[in-house]
Amino acid sequence: MRHQKRNKLHELTEMDKAYLAGLFDGEGCVHISRYQGKNNRSPTFTLHVMVSQCDENYLIYWMGKTGMGKIYIHHPQKKEHRPGYCWTLPSRSAAQFLETLLPLLMVKKEQAEIAIEFQKSYDQYIGGSGYIVPRELIEHRESLRLLLKDKKKESMPDDDEAIFETLQEIKSRQTILQLSLLP
Repeated sequence: MRHQKRNKLHELTEMDKAYLAGLFDGEGCVHISRYQGKNNRSPTFTLHVMVSQCDENYLIYWMGKTGMGKIYIHHPQKKEHRPGYCWTLPSRSAAQFLETLLPLLMVKKEQAEIAIEFQKSYDQYIGGSGYIVPRELIEHRESLRLLLKDKKKESMPDDDEAIFETLQEIKSRQTILQLSLLP
């Protein structure tokens, strides 16, 4: 497992952000887990963002570039399969990552919005160890977890016009970036 500690999202170029948004839209996953321990009075929810690849160096590059997350290895059960790698960002790091990429996301934009709202419910209300979380807040977090679960079952929007407009906007941004890179 490899690990990064210093958030460098503010150092990403617009091109980096666009590339990461495409990577996340295609290979990424947003997940909110729920855990109820035996001695816990309230359930614990955790936000995770994951990007999986077979090329560890590719994920190491982006982990270093963003200064965030850990990379885990998944050993295949069959010898003919290659190992897989998963770059994982928990909680606040996940929300910051999603906030940075949000304007550029196409496929997972709604999922990212739900995840960001979920994390805000933690950042605005931290009770501490052993503290009983109010029922309304537990219900709110659970409703966001279930909403995210439902959104993950959906794919690209059926509205061809909306997709076309988004693609045109991306092409426009690429042109602006290319012009800004000229001497």
